[in-house]
Amino acid sequence: MRKRSYKDDSFLYLNPSESNYQDWKRIIKETTESCRITYFPTEDGKGVYPYVILPSESEWSLAYRKAVKEGMLQMLQEEIEKANALLLPEAKGFPLTYIFGDSDLKFIFVRKRDYHLPDQVCITQRKAYKSRNNNEMFIVRSQNGSLGLRGDENILIAETIISSGETVCSIIDALKSQTDCNIVGIGAIYERGNGIENIMKRTGHEAKGLARLEVIEFSSGEKRPYIPYFWDEKKK
Repeated sequence: MRKRSYKDDSFLYLNPSESNYQDWKRIIKETTESCRITYFPTEDGKGVYPYVILPSESEWSLAYRKAVKEGMLQMLQEEIEKANALLLPEAKGFPLTYIFGDSDLKFIFVRKRDYHLPDQVCITQRKAYKSRNNNEMFIVRSQNGSLGLRGDENILIAETIISSGETVCSIIDALKSQTDCNIVGIGAIYERGNGIENIMKRTGHEAKGLARLEVIEFSSGEKRPYIPYFWDEKKK
């Protein structure tokens, strides 16, 4: 592949004559690289974090939904076979119900709402950027056959994006300390920053990101989202 310059944004979009990418990769790349960017203060207050407004926060077209479904099911095939429950954190994880809707997995939702139940699983969430929102999350537990987390499930954690990895690490820490659940896999549509490595270092669990997301800056000062590679190209 020819060397590309950040001074020319034409490389952001795939030329079919130059690439043998599968259709789902092409669709995800083109959709993601058209997303807008906004800025939030960093957690330490010393800088700004370029936040990509991903499709899960703006629009999931039919083509994008199908592309993500195809890619995620390929990437997480082994993990899905081992799991009997899918854990979805609010709110970005919730659209993934579409991806796994045909599986036999039950969906467990992690909410920011405190239900004030004495046996609920409590999670303290950390983010790469400063947030005004409550950083506590909760999981309703099953009691006497009611709906909720039993506490002995084989769990696959699914997210839209893993950036710092702190949210996933916090969820795993809570599950390990408050339940007997077994974590069988972690998957996200996007990986950004060092979150994948951080999860492995902190928890010992392997996480997978379908597409690598980066933010690049052009000579004009404009910043744009960029997908340099996908999960199955990472080691090439």
